[in-house]
Amino acid sequence: MKNMKRLSVVFLIISNFIPLFGVLFWGWSLFGILLLYWSENIIIGFFNVIRMTMAQGNDEYPMSFDSIYSNSKAGLIISFVILYGIFTSGHGFFVFKLFGPHDIPYDILVIPFIAIFISHGVSFFENYIGKEEYKKVSAQELFRQPYTRIYIMHLSILFGAFLIKAFGAPIFVLVLLIVLKTGIDLFSHFLEHKKFGTI
Repeated sequence: MKNMKRLSVVFLIISNFIPLFGVLFWGWSLFGILLLYWSENIIIGFFNVIRMTMAQGNDEYPMSFDSIYSNSKAGLIISFVILYGIFTSGHGFFVFKLFGPHDIPYDILVIPFIAIFISHGVSFFENYIGKEEYKKVSAQELFRQPYTRIYIMHLSILFGAFLIKAFGAPIFVLVLLIVLKTGIDLFSHFLEHKKFGTI
């Protein structure tokens, strides 16, 4: 696994810069970018369920109420899928309602979607498995973890998207939006893994 050190960072940057080519060479619109970034929520949720299944750590801040959340790991995972699914659906409705739909060839999003999936997969195997983060984190902590990153990332992106919609969407502004998202992803990546001492 030593040979894979920082490989997840490389894949993160590559997967984030594919939309840059979409804007510069394939005529991607603002909606196409936002739709791709929204779809990353699904990937994050998918890997988080796997992480929760494998988690062996003890939560420093256990949930203070009795419910399906705290009765069992299976109940916690089911609850996460339901609540995260509602959140993701609501977020998707928000993106479509305010910025689309537009006539874009959805098949062009397949490759960047796969690239983002691979990026998260590499991080999963490099850090969570290879560096044994699963021994240090609890399912309860993972239940809460995705939302912080998503809130920061998408509030920043949506703020930029509103400005673009209000003042137009020249290519350089779309490029800045992509760079902003990449920077937030890198910051979140290092922050997440630094607390485990794996970065």
